[in-house]
Amino acid sequence: MAMAETAEKTNIDVVCAGIIVADVFLPPIDRLPDEGELIKIDEPAHQVGGCASNTAIALSKLGKKAGIVGMVGSDSIGEQLIELLKNERIIPTQSLKPKKHQRRKQLSSQSKTKIEDIFTILERILK
Repeated sequence: MAMAETAEKTNIDVVCAGIIVADVFLPPIDRLPDEGELIKIDEPAHQVGGCASNTAIALSKLGKKAGIVGMVGSDSIGEQLIELLKNERIIPTQSLKPKKHQRRKQLSSQSKTKIEDIFTILERILK
């Protein structure tokens, strides 16, 4: 199914394009560790963040049917982000994933090609 058909069949009101990131929240600790000391913490919590994600979630909460176009990692956190967006009633119109061998830190400086990919996807959706 073409992306434009997907947007049409789901009656998307708004498509947000931009970054999709994982915000990581660490639980409180009883005390600061001494120099060189490691302390055990409970499991960190992940929430979806980034300008496109935050905007899509806010619009969804206001009753708009929002889609999102952005890049997530090819790992379990990337999959978790997509699921968190779906739980917020965001339609993942297109999520670009790097090849498995690309390192995650390389994603922070998106290449011109990836930006062009996002605009190409938006153009298809809006036709």
